[in-house]
Amino acid sequence: MKKPTYERARALVRRATGPLASHLDTFVVSLIEQQYRASVTYVKAPHGPALDRWLAKRHVVLSDLSEVHIERYQNRCPRRRGSIRIATRQIERKAVTQLLEFLRARSVCPAAHIVTTAAEDLDWTSARVTSALKDDTASTRD
Repeated sequence: MKKPTYERARALVRRATGPLASHLDTFVVSLIEQQYRASVTYVKAPHGPALDRWLAKRHVVLSDLSEVHIERYQNRCPRRRGSIRIATRQIERKAVTQLLEFLRARSVCPAAHIVTTAAEDLDWTSARVTSALKDDTASTRD
């Protein structure tokens, strides 16, 4: 097996031709600049082109890319060679999530939408009321 290098990691992502193609080399360079080891960069790199192919087949444009697509990508049918190990899925998930965050930081795709539920809103309101009551109680003691 050939030794993983930064150059090989960059060569892997340069093969991409889909919507992520113009961003993957920059992503790998950012990993290098963050001082990720060559072996780690080399492991993260192939997930970008794989996601790129998946997005291209589904005609997903980067302005629409979100966690929903990452979830669907993760739940895709297993490879012909057999199922994907759980550890491999976890590594893949971290790599594609890191790529999504990289793209968001550069305003290539939209920021994550934070959705709250009524229960979360109620918890927040309850916490504010409790805090206000504690402040009132403390101020009356002084």
